[in-house]
Amino acid sequence: MSHRFLPDWDGVILALSERRHGVMSFNRHKRSEVAQNRRSFLSEMGLELDNCMGAELVHGDRVALVDASKRGGGAAGRDGRIPKTDALITAQPGLILTTTHADCAPIYFYSARRRAVGLAHAGWRGILAGLPCKVVEAMNTHFGCAPDELKIAIGPTICVEHYPVGLEVADPFKEHFGQEVLVRFVNRAHLDLARAILHDLASAGVPASNVALPMACTYCETRLSSWRRDGKAAQPMLALIVLTF
Repeated sequence: MSHRFLPDWDGVILALSERRHGVMSFNRHKRSEVAQNRRSFLSEMGLELDNCMGAELVHGDRVALVDASKRGGGAAGRDGRIPKTDALITAQPGLILTTTHADCAPIYFYSARRRAVGLAHAGWRGILAGLPCKVVEAMNTHFGCAPDELKIAIGPTICVEHYPVGLEVADPFKEHFGQEVLVRFVNRAHLDLARAILHDLASAGVPASNVALPMACTYCETRLSSWRRDGKAAQPMLALIVLTF
């Protein structure tokens, strides 16, 4: 089961909230407001807030393995979130992995054979640090997931047309991934986050045919949240993935 803009995978729920679901992040918002909006969103899928697990999200490359003992951490507040972490993996059915987004890509990982899932929050810093590749490596290390068996979906993220970057970002990406992750519009470099993620996953042995590309741009699609479009008015979206059995 999945929500709009995401593929359907048997045995797993993956979802991304939309603006109608209200604020999903703790930045600038009351805990009670965030918790109520999350409960409402989760109830659409028959899920409960107490089964969620969150991460601090610092635009880094750390991947954390979580199990039932971490259940409820960061569900309705900052307490209990996995610190200094941007990706979570688990093989625990019913444990809901969550991240929040407003242009950075949610990346969903699933092994049907090993019954394991992962979720990453990938902005340009995390991608340049190899976060997607490190999730693949962690799922292989902890669960025995071969890279070529993983299903991966890149959720809605900002498209290349609406993502101009300075040379301090463009140059490292060109050096690491090649010119094809950059496009010039009106004499300015624009970064293709999805293409850079594909390159990083390929370096970990994931075939491009295993990766579902973004079905929408956060900037273009008004039902989604975009920091570049809305600035401080952006209402971060909640991404989640959970094994259903």
